[in-house]
Amino acid sequence: GSVATQDWANPQPVRHEPDPATGYLLAFSGTIFSHNQLDALVMVAEAAAQLTREGLPCRLEIRTPAMSIAHYGERLRALGVTVAQAAGRKDELALLHRAHLLLIPVNFDEESGRFIKYSLPFKTSAYLATGTPVMVIAPADYPPARHLREHDCGFVHSTPTVSSLAAALRPALTDRLAREHFSQIALRVAHDLHERDQVTADFQQTLRQLARPRAH
Repeated sequence: GSVATQDWANPQPVRHEPDPATGYLLAFSGTIFSHNQLDALVMVAEAAAQLTREGLPCRLEIRTPAMSIAHYGERLRALGVTVAQAAGRKDELALLHRAHLLLIPVNFDEESGRFIKYSLPFKTSAYLATGTPVMVIAPADYPPARHLREHDCGFVHSTPTVSSLAAALRPALTDRLAREHFSQIALRVAHDLHERDQVTADFQQTLRQLARPRAH
């Protein structure tokens, strides 16, 4: 996917310190599907609750369309998740910029695998362009997980249990050196691989090369 990276960039430094009142903020923005990320989001909510009980306060906040709220809002709110409809792009960006960690969650079941197995979600490009640290929660062979590992630009968790996710979230929220490392590389990867103008130019160049008559 490609984005105009300047539209997603955060003009403020990445947040590392927790909010004194509410702790660390995990964020997800996008449509929720039962066959894509619902179960993974539930697992995140349960892991956040476990960390909070263990003395590391954190919470999950979601911006999603009204349809997703109608279907899944009650279930997620019962787990302590803040679920709201984004009031435009500014509201979505405000959440992504003030969060401590952005999530790209994928269910671990076979049906969800068929849904995303060959695609890189648009939010991958957009999240990287914010500079906020990103965590993919997905099977290791899925495109978002492979992309972050290949380019060393974010946290990847591929074990579908609440306890293991809680253990992975702890350093993703508190290890400042790792967070700064991934933030800096994510911005570079977004600029080098996902910048819309460059991706468009590369695609047009490829088309021109394909259209050239082949020598016989």
